[in-house]
Amino acid sequence: MNNVEVYECLKNNGFQCRGLNYEVLNENVVKITTSKPIGLLVTHSPISCIICTGSEFQVLVWGSQKHTLWLLKPGENYCIEFKNCYMDQCSENTIAISQQPSACRELTLTQCEEKLLNTLLHLNYKYLFITSNIEYDIPIEIPIIVKHGSERECIEKLNNITT
Repeated sequence: MNNVEVYECLKNNGFQCRGLNYEVLNENVVKITTSKPIGLLVTHSPISCIICTGSEFQVLVWGSQKHTLWLLKPGENYCIEFKNCYMDQCSENTIAISQQPSACRELTLTQCEEKLLNTLLHLNYKYLFITSNIEYDIPIEIPIIVKHGSERECIEKLNNITT
């Protein structure tokens, strides 16, 4: 992340960011619009996961807090907090979000999820986040997050990003 400005956000009872133009969509979702690539460092609970529509990310747990650093692209970006979750990397480009650790052992991508991942990679997204056994409410369409096994949701996402 050479020569990229980094902004800090705290996630307690909502997102609070310093020096950054953002819009809170609900308690767990924030929209960030930027004219250039930026780094976004979110400090949050160690039992939550922060997923953004950025290109790269790193997670560090230090003491009683988790720090997630995302590289956001120019334009509209969304960041979502998943509560009480584990994040497990199943492959280079597939990450499971679940209430149980080691969710990858039970996760086999459906044919639609494989196609969605390949389409996202061609659109310069690096990851597909697959949720398993976790509830969430996202008020907008996020192409990189799909509920495992939900063929209807997967097909809708494919249609939305290819039209």
